[in-house]
Amino acid sequence: MARQKAEALLARATAAFAERDANRNLFVDCYELYSPYRNTLSKTGQSVNTPTRQYDSTGQIGAANFVKTLQREFTPPFTVWSTLKAGPGIPEDNRDALNKKLEKITEVFFAYLNASNFAMASPEMYWELGIGTGCLWLHEGNSSNPFNFVAAPISEMGISAGKYGSVDFRARRYNCKQGMLKQMWPKAKLPASMTNMNEADKQKEVEVTECFYYDYEDLIHRYDVIVEKECIHYSEFMEEICFTPRWLRIPGFTYGIGPYVLALADVKTINKLKEFLLRGAALDVAGVYTIASDGAVNTNNVSIAPNTFIPVERNGGESGPTIDRLDTSTNFQLQEYMANNLQDQIRKTLLDNRLPAETPQPKTAFEIAQRMREFQTDIGSAYGSLFFEYVQLLWKRGLSILMKKGLIDLPEGFTIDNFFVQVQVVSPIAQTQQAEQVQKFMQQYGMVQMVNPQLALTRYVVEDLPKWLTEMMGTPSKLLRDEAEAVEMEKTMMQAAAAEQMQGAGSGLQG
Repeated sequence: MARQKAEALLARATAAFAERDANRNLFVDCYELYSPYRNTLSKTGQSVNTPTRQYDSTGQIGAANFVKTLQREFTPPFTVWSTLKAGPGIPEDNRDALNKKLEKITEVFFAYLNASNFAMASPEMYWELGIGTGCLWLHEGNSSNPFNFVAAPISEMGISAGKYGSVDFRARRYNCKQGMLKQMWPKAKLPASMTNMNEADKQKEVEVTECFYYDYEDLIHRYDVIVEKECIHYSEFMEEICFTPRWLRIPGFTYGIGPYVLALADVKTINKLKEFLLRGAALDVAGVYTIASDGAVNTNNVSIAPNTFIPVERNGGESGPTIDRLDTSTNFQLQEYMANNLQDQIRKTLLDNRLPAETPQPKTAFEIAQRMREFQTDIGSAYGSLFFEYVQLLWKRGLSILMKKGLIDLPEGFTIDNFFVQVQVVSPIAQTQQAEQVQKFMQQYGMVQMVNPQLALTRYVVEDLPKWLTEMMGTPSKLLRDEAEAVEMEKTMMQAAAAEQMQGAGSGLQG
C-alpha cells in the first residue's frame, strides 16, 4: 500500500470518529459522573464544565484514586519500573554479559524518561483509560529533552482496528493556532493562505488532523499532518509513536471497556439515591403541612415541597388542628446501608485499594492481605493489554529516539522481540506477583530442608538461587559476581575457614 492521499486519510478519520460517536452518550455519562471538568466532548468555549447531575462524589473520588493507583502501582514516577533483560533465545553462557549491557541501557532510558513530562502526561492518559481507551503520543524533542509526551482525550481521537483486532489507524483532530504550526513541525509546508501571516493571523485557530497508520505492504508506519485538506508534514517510522492501550476488549468493538463503564450503573444508582435522600431530608427538616379549608382541595394548586401548605377540608376529624404536619418519614438507616454497599462496590471496581476506614472493629491483617490479592486479580485481566499495547511500544519508540540522537549505543542486531531481548515490568504490582512465586519456592525449599537439610542442598542447585532471585525480582544483576569471581571467593572463604580451624586447634593443644 503506497502512501495515502489527504482525501483518503480524512475519509478514514471521519469513519473512525463516527465509530466513536456511536457510543458518545456512554462517554458523556462517564465524563459527567466521574469528572465533569474534563468533559471535552461537551465543552463549549474556554470555560470548564460545571457539575449539573452530581449529588454524590463517590465516582469522582474513585476515578481520581484509579489514576493514582495505576501511576503508583504500574508506572511510579521517577523510578525504574521496567527493565530490559536477555530472552530465552540467548545462550546461558552469554546472558550475564548481555544483561549488564541491558542494565546500562535501562539506566540511560529512564534517566531521560524521568526528566521528561511523562509523569504529567501519563496520568491524563490513565484517566481516559478508565473509560476504556487511552492515547499517548511520544514525539521527538531536542538533545536535552528528547521525549515529548502528549495525552489526547477521547474528544480528539478516532481509532480503527486492522488485522487481528490491533489498532492500525489513529486520527487526532483538534484546533491549533496558525502561528504554532511551524513551531510544532518546523519543516511543514503550509497552505498558500498561510504564507504571509501577520500577528493577527497567527492567533487564528485552524483545524489540524494528525493521521498515523500502518502500511501492511511496506511494513512501516506513516504519519501525516493535514491542514485545510492539505498535507503539511509527512514522516515514516519503523515503530509506533502513538500508544492506545485498551482496558478490556470486546469482539467487534474497537474501543475498550474500562472500570468507569463497569461501575457506571452503580454510580448512577448512588447518585440518584443521594438525590432522593437530599430531597427526603429537606422534607423532614422543613416539613410539609396541611391546612384546613372550608372548600374542596384544588389538586392543581397542591405542591409537595418543604415549607408548603396543602389545603384540606379538615385535619384529624371535626375537632382537629387548623394546621398539621404531613408525615414524610424517611428511613435514613436503610438509605445509608444501600449507599455504603454501593460505595464499596464502586471502589472495588475502580481498583481503589486503599486501606479501609477505621471502624470500632479493626480490620485483620488477613483481611487486608486478601484485599491486596483481590486487587491483583482485578487488574490481571488488563495487565497483558497494558504491556503489549503500551509498555513494550514505549520502550521501542524511546530507544529509537535515543539511538537517532546518538544518546545511546545499542548492541549490534538489537531488537525487542521477546526472544533475544525482552521487557520485564518491575513495578510494585509486578513485583508482588513475582514475590508470590518466590514465596512458593521458599516454602517448598523450607519443607524439604526440615525433612533433611542435606537433601535440600544436594537436590536444589542452590548456587544458582541468587541469579534466579535477581531475574524474578528485577534487581540489578551487576550486584552478582560472575562465575570466576564466585569460585575464587569460595576458595578464599574455605582457606580462611581452614586457617581459623587450624589456629583454634593449635590454641587447644597449647592449653
